[in-house]
Amino acid sequence: MSSSALRCGRLLSHRYFGTIQTLALRVLTTGMPNQAYQRLRPLVRIFPAFYRFRHKIKDARLEADRATVNAALDRIEHERQGRVYLVADAFSVADLTAAAMLSPILQPPEIQYPLRLELPAYLQDYRAALLRHPATEWAAAISATPRSFRRSVMRERAVEI
Repeated sequence: MSSSALRCGRLLSHRYFGTIQTLALRVLTTGMPNQAYQRLRPLVRIFPAFYRFRHKIKDARLEADRATVNAALDRIEHERQGRVYLVADAFSVADLTAAAMLSPILQPPEIQYPLRLELPAYLQDYRAALLRHPATEWAAAISATPRSFRRSVMRERAVEI
């Protein structure tokens, strides 16, 4: 996925970024101690401008970025060709990578840094639409695969190579 797709995938809508500064800061400090949020909080007024500049975010690109995310999901589904796994008939690094890249959207129960905030309605709607895509449904199933199984398969693959 491209960086623009990841920005969109992180559910930070460009159009509303300036009006949800606290939410954006909470999302970006997810998994960090509360001190990180508290230290950055005074910068909340200038943060949106910096973030937009740093990541080349433009309101005009929102729909294009969302289309990029959809294209990436379509590609995963195309590559899968109805199989349980992306590559052949066994779990692989490709499956693990795809599921990991989609985890900010999926928010599976075992995610290391879950969002601890309620998303605004427009982001909930966007996320719900993404979760209905066959590729995200597949990634959710892959994410639900027990880690012990995934580790054992990856060890077996490493020995084969």
